[in-house]
This record gives sequence, structure tokens and C-alpha cells, in this order.
Amino acid sequence: MKILSDKIIYHDGRHNAFTSLVPWKGKYWLTFRNGTHHKSDDGRIFVIRSDDLENWSEPQLLIDTEIDDRDPTLYVNDDQLFLLSMSYDRRLHPGEKESRLASKKSYLVHSRDGVTWSDPKLALPEDRVIWWVSKGPDAHYASVYHVDTAFDSAARSSFSELWRSVDGLQWEKVSVISDEDRATEVALAFLPDHRLFAFIRHDAHDRPEIKFSSPPYTDWTTAYQFDFRHNGPCMGLVGDKLVTSSRAFFEDEKTPLADERCRETKRGLIMGVFDPSTLKWEQKMAMPHSRGVRGPDDPDCHEVPDMNWPDISYASIFALNNTQFKMAYYEGFKGWPSDIRLATFDL
Repeated sequence: MKILSDKIIYHDGRHNAFTSLVPWKGKYWLTFRNGTHHKSDDGRIFVIRSDDLENWSEPQLLIDTEIDDRDPTLYVNDDQLFLLSMSYDRRLHPGEKESRLASKKSYLVHSRDGVTWSDPKLALPEDRVIWWVSKGPDAHYASVYHVDTAFDSAARSSFSELWRSVDGLQWEKVSVISDEDRATEVALAFLPDHRLFAFIRHDAHDRPEIKFSSPPYTDWTTAYQFDFRHNGPCMGLVGDKLVTSSRAFFEDEKTPLADERCRETKRGLIMGVFDPSTLKWEQKMAMPHSRGVRGPDDPDCHEVPDMNWPDISYASIFALNNTQFKMAYYEGFKGWPSDIRLATFDL
């Protein structure tokens, strides 16, 4: 795997992150979160568009509730463009110094022309959020996760489910993808043979796994278990292979392909290829963060140490042909700035 190009396509000095890229009506549409920092309560959802994946429009604000709107995803159904996001309500509890999760919701908007959009409406019952949507053979399917609002409790649990929608608006539960090791975010990808693959984040240890299921997608089988830390999963079909991208923790000595530069920067992307015929994953590239941790000598160093940690991940893959693909992702800091980037790769 090699990089053919990689450039910033959106920068405004704020924290921009969590991408989703789709083609629709002769244009390319990209959505992302825009906020003060990674977990600020002012997150809002932007969408930009392009005719050629080179020149991009000014952002259009689509969702901006009173709480943190984040992790948007785009999908097309019945000639309409749909956008889903999750909204986090964090509150400061008595005796605590840091706000923690109190509730979460999934909001949905849709449009027939990309100019006029519906008002945001709840897509799921509260405390379940849609994280990824993928078009299947008979409907759209979404990974949905639930996390206890007792966010700092030792008894905290979470699980990931598969839901289904025919019209893009109404969703129904199909199955549980994983209820082990605090499963949360799941990237989905369908194959031409209708098998559905899931790249699953496990917050208990940050060692994800890949599972698969066949219609009617009620039973899941583990295909591959990773033995090193990475999270923020992304998966896309390119040719007959599944390309994966996720946030690397280069201090984990088991991280493949990590060189000295990777160790210095602490964070980056780890990319690989999963072969659905052999159920094997092969590492292809380790991309270190461009700067690493900001230090006191850096002119843009933040007074809060955590805000200086590198932040990168949450990609979206769009295949150009059987070997080349575009990948949107973000890179910056937990504080600001963080920019939206678009890269071209060749397998």
C-alpha cells in the first residue's frame, strides 16, 4: 500500500473530526463534527460537497443541538441523502471535577437536493446511538451501541447491535453483534456474496476484532482477533479485499510496522487489508502523526496538558477502482486545531 496524495481539505482552527464520505447526485458529500475540542459540549455537524474530490464547498450546518453533536454518518436511500449523528449530554455531578455522560441520542436529517434539509428528529430510543450505516442486499443496516450512563462506574457495560431500515427513517433491531469486553463502535462492510463484516471496538482493552454474518444476520462468528491496541475503526471494500484503518497506540510494542518516528509521535493510523476468503488480516502501513505531543516550547502549546496530545482517526473509505481508494480522516490535537484531510491510496 502506498500514499499517492494527502492534503487538508478543511481547516478553521477548531477541532474537526469524525468523517463520513459518500457519492450522491454527481457530487461527493463529506460530513464531520466541528467543535472547540475533542469532547467539548459545543460539537455541531457540518457537511461539505465537491464535484471532483479536489475543490470543496463552504460548510453547511445541519445539526446543532444544545449538547455535543458528534460522529455523523451519511447514507443514501430512495434518492435522498440522510445524515445521522449522536448527541452526548455531559453533566457535572456533585463532588466531581469533570463532567461525565448523562444521556445520548441519535438525530437524523434528510434532503432530496442537498440544499433544503428536514429538521432533526430522534432516530432511536434514547441511550442507543447509530454509529455506522451500510447498504445491504435488502435494506440499510446500522451498527448501534449502548453504554451505561454510569460512565465512570466499575460496573459499566456496553454492547453493539445490528439494526435495519427499509425507508432510512424507521429502524428495527436485528441482532447483537457483540456484548463482550465493552463493545462500542462497529464499522460495517457488505460483500457481493451478502456476507456482512464488522470491525468492532472493545473499550475494555482496545484490541478489536472482526466478525461476520450471513443473511438474515442474526448469528455472528469471530473471524479475526487483534493482539495489539488500536481503536476508532474504519473498514471499506476495495476490489475483493476489506481495507481497515484505525487509531494506533504506538507505545504498544506489539503494534506492527511501528518505527522510531511512530514511537516518538505516540499516535497515528494503522492500516491493513483483510481477506474475506482466508479470514486473515495483513498489516500494510503505519502512518505516524505529523507532530506528536505538543511541548512547552511549542508556540501553540495548550495550558491543559491533555489538549496537547495528538488526535487522529475515524476515517471513511471510498473505492475509486479495484486497487485505489480515497480516505477521509482527521488529524490534529485533543484540543485544537484538528483538520479534515483526504488521502489517495493504491493497494
